[in-house]
Amino acid sequence: MTTGLFLWQDNSTEEEFLVTSSGTYSLTITNDCGNSSDVIQVNYTSDVLPPNLGPDVSLCPGEQVVLLANSPNAGYLWQDFSTEDYLIVTTAGTYIVDVFNDCSLF
Repeated sequence: MTTGLFLWQDNSTEEEFLVTSSGTYSLTITNDCGNSSDVIQVNYTSDVLPPNLGPDVSLCPGEQVVLLANSPNAGYLWQDFSTEDYLIVTTAGTYIVDVFNDCSLF
């Protein structure tokens, strides 16, 4: 445990600071030997939206359908290892997409 006087960016003086939103947070600790400070940027990432690829479809030869798994600030991994937010389908099959970010996976 560090001893000394604590001073946060909002002028609070507790040993701990509860972060509840994105922002820049700083702390300066002062004791008889001097002071030390540090700054951190905290970003909150929202959960991804579960994908909804729509109902099953039937295609005629030469037709295609675009499956869209759009979720803001997410990554995508389709069963063919492509990583776009969409997949162009031209053949029959079962299509799967994982939608993910640092907070969740669908």
